[in-house]
Amino acid sequence: MRLIRAMACGLVVLGASAPAQAEPITLLVRGTIDSFIRGGVIEDIPVGSGFEMLMTWESETPVSSSTPNSATYDGALSNATVVANNLTFWLSPRDGSSTLEVGNYRTFDSLTGSITDDTVGSSDDSLLLWHTRWELLFPTDTWNGTALPTTVPATLQSGLAKLYIYSQEAGQDVAVHATISGASAVPEPGTLAVFGLGLLGAARLTRRRLARPSAA
Repeated sequence: MRLIRAMACGLVVLGASAPAQAEPITLLVRGTIDSFIRGGVIEDIPVGSGFEMLMTWESETPVSSSTPNSATYDGALSNATVVANNLTFWLSPRDGSSTLEVGNYRTFDSLTGSITDDTVGSSDDSLLLWHTRWELLFPTDTWNGTALPTTVPATLQSGLAKLYIYSQEAGQDVAVHATISGASAVPEPGTLAVFGLGLLGAARLTRRRLARPSAA
């Protein structure tokens, strides 16, 4: 029992005293498919159906290029999953190429990005999401123009996404437009601290059970 408690306390202290490093940011955006721009339509993604995109970027990725109002980060995205109605696409930008750009403007801040990926996975083998572009508008003065966001504000002004899906049936790309209505950060707690607290809870529960009088 004492060993478990000592290990738990040690892990909590270790997690708390470890060098402070910026955690990867995972962002979930939700919206609606509102139109097909060109290349026909995809029946499995009707206009009005739901759209979600889950993205993770490494907040310590170095700047690849910048202007007074923006910064670009090549290879910042490490994970991206797109769900459109009942179709799911798993992009792996680490194997392809990706950019993440942060731009500050007079009346709003814009977080924009694009992914081009030749190794995409899909729940439908006849459809391939090989390129996507997105733009999210947040309140003014949200971020520094030359720093990759380490937090995401709760308020989203507006957002949009464009999905370029290759359809084997049509033999061409279909461009899909989506309006994003919400964005939220997915928390990533410190693993060591959570594990340590879990051990502390298990130790206390075990001690209470041992101290409880046996039933007659």
